[in-house]
Amino acid sequence: MKKKIPIAVLELITPVLNKAKPYIKVENSNDLSLSLKDADPDSKFYFKCGLQREDKNFVIDVYPVSRDHLMPSTFVTTGENLPKHIEKWVNILKDYSEIVTIYDDPILKSYEQEFEDFTIVNPEDDSPLNIQKQIYLDNYLTRAVKLLKDYKETVAEDKVDIVNAAIKDCESFQEELPELNNNETAQRLAHFWAKTRKAGIGLFKKIYEEFQKKVIEAMAKDGVQRLPGMWDGLWDLLN
Repeated sequence: MKKKIPIAVLELITPVLNKAKPYIKVENSNDLSLSLKDADPDSKFYFKCGLQREDKNFVIDVYPVSRDHLMPSTFVTTGENLPKHIEKWVNILKDYSEIVTIYDDPILKSYEQEFEDFTIVNPEDDSPLNIQKQIYLDNYLTRAVKLLKDYKETVAEDKVDIVNAAIKDCESFQEELPELNNNETAQRLAHFWAKTRKAGIGLFKKIYEEFQKKVIEAMAKDGVQRLPGMWDGLWDLLN
């Protein structure tokens, strides 16, 4: 993937991309030098850079084009100017993630933050889960989707949307699991748990008990010290 970009250009964009990690997801593409998308699974924002042309320039396809124009745009740029275009797009993502609006659910945000405090051990950890943990977590997410779909059949109408959101979150989490590092996995798990908790404490208890049965032993084997503490605290709360 990296050898699709001239080394001189790669050296320019790498610091920008490293700084942008909390807000972006890098996708593999045979037809592009660089393909980025918003880390928010519900977002359609993207930044795509074509292969270098004979004139040494690049074709950029970006959405949104600017802070004040929510439209896609295609333009040509030089390798020297590529970092500033990436940074401009990433800053839009950053601003969206930080602004608090009427569209944000304060209860859900509070739950997400609470679970992130428990699950995120090292924010700088770029390593993926080992294969055993990935298998256990994949099995857990399969079971969690079934629990959510069963719960949706009995839930009150005003809870259907949040349960559907939890199902969508769980399925996309499972699909992307092999590409997530430890920190991203913990964050996605925290956000998923937040949605199930918002749907109902009874549902969350079932979802978390399933996690305890299928995952915690495997994750603890790698010496993740905070997971037992997280479990003890939640067990005291729920029992």
